[in-house]
Amino acid sequence: GGEGSAADTPEQPEKPSNEPDTGHDAGTSVGMPRQPSVPTSWTIASGDHLWRVAGMTLWARAGQPPTDAQTATYLQRLIQHNRSVLAVPDDPDLVFPGQVFELPPT
Repeated sequence: GGEGSAADTPEQPEKPSNEPDTGHDAGTSVGMPRQPSVPTSWTIASGDHLWRVAGMTLWARAGQPPTDAQTATYLQRLIQHNRSVLAVPDDPDLVFPGQVFELPPT
């Protein structure tokens, strides 16, 4: 359909006053430092493995690369939290594209 033809123009004058800043980050608590939103789940893509998921999650949440020890600790929580999602519950190395893993708190 031709719905929203005005939205097809990517170059628009900068008018940030159109949207109030208070409603932008709905999941952020008042008084918390402003950080990019971090997803609460991860959909496995081709080539992904849970060590990478753990490391990237920690990096996104802390803003810096985690140590191997931090990644290993979070990996164990990630596995325990998602045991029912694993194709083979005793083989966390076996993941498939499209599987969705919930990311536990860090």
